[in-house]
Amino acid sequence: MKRMKRMLCVVMLALMLPALVATAEEAKVEAEPRAIDVLPIVKPDELARTIDLTICLDVSGSMSGLINAAREKLWDIVSELSLAKPAPKLRVALLTFGNGGGGESHINLLTQFTTDLDTVFGKLMALETSGSQEYVGWVLNDALTKLEWTDSKDALKIIFVAGNESADQASQTHDFRKVCAKTIAQDIIVNSIYCGNPADNIAPGWREVAQLADGSFAAIDQDNGTIVIATPFDDKIAELGKKLNTTYVAYGADGQAGLGNQVMQDSNSAKMSASNLAVRNVFKAQRQYDNSMWDLVDARNSKDFDLAKIEKKDLPEEMQKMTLEEQNAHLDKIETERRDVQTQINDLASQRREFIQTERKEQAAKGDNSFDSAVLKAIRSQAEKKNFTFRENFTEGAGNE
Repeated sequence: MKRMKRMLCVVMLALMLPALVATAEEAKVEAEPRAIDVLPIVKPDELARTIDLTICLDVSGSMSGLINAAREKLWDIVSELSLAKPAPKLRVALLTFGNGGGGESHINLLTQFTTDLDTVFGKLMALETSGSQEYVGWVLNDALTKLEWTDSKDALKIIFVAGNESADQASQTHDFRKVCAKTIAQDIIVNSIYCGNPADNIAPGWREVAQLADGSFAAIDQDNGTIVIATPFDDKIAELGKKLNTTYVAYGADGQAGLGNQVMQDSNSAKMSASNLAVRNVFKAQRQYDNSMWDLVDARNSKDFDLAKIEKKDLPEEMQKMTLEEQNAHLDKIETERRDVQTQINDLASQRREFIQTERKEQAAKGDNSFDSAVLKAIRSQAEKKNFTFRENFTEGAGNE
């Protein structure tokens, strides 16, 4: 009888075991924070390697075409870099030269290296042209000495300098040959873009700038220096971009200013072209678009951020009456919405990219001497030499890499 009871207990335990295991697993899942299962999150602090990109633009009186090209194509350039693997931390700096009253005033450091690309774009949109002294060696020296470059052998560090006058101006004080020797000694590549005919007698100087610093040289027609390709996906991406903006939760002293700047740069981008706004929204759907300095959703994914330490007055009004648990649940919901919209944008972005690649093949057959073509070709080549690879679209490998 006892033996029969023991056997019955064993049978019952065997039958119950799967349910017990399932219950334990369910309890474990309940105890763990809820994961966002739409678009895997890579925290800004977890981005594996850094790409430092410096843009030095000639803003003398004749260079309005170049400036417009840079405005039109900034989002294309950074979106291209966001396809790199391992996923990079992207920092951009902006300097101008050729505009001022003489000496140091000819060189303007508009932004130190920053991940806040809305600010960079805003600076580009505010540029005006005047003056005539184009000190290539000087602006390269300022980029080398005044910017806070990433101190890592794995980082990709690039300068693009673009202009249309002799690269030898100011050679007595800042000879570009000596400066380029210093940049490459610090593993900083210099690419030169001459806005003119490569057969001009001053073009060889610009070519030498690139040769001395392991960079690439390109000659472009600055008055026709961009190729803007409208696609069937632009309008839908713009609609999703508006929806994406509703998922930003401004906080702290910089919150409303950051939110306002985001909307302003959307407006500036739309004024450039529908294509510009589309590709801006594509970049906003990438992990490199980080607004943790003013947005609570991004801030929660930053290292050492503690929502409990944020003063009530610095929170949005609707969150001030919530418990900490309710606040996190509220932000979880918004983050889920954001990842869903980003996933939709990335799907359309991949289709848009295929459309543009087909169009570009036709342009290449005719000869493409545009600003963006020169920059994108150089970036890809130089990134690959640093052992970056590139995804072919925005949905491939969207998670941790």
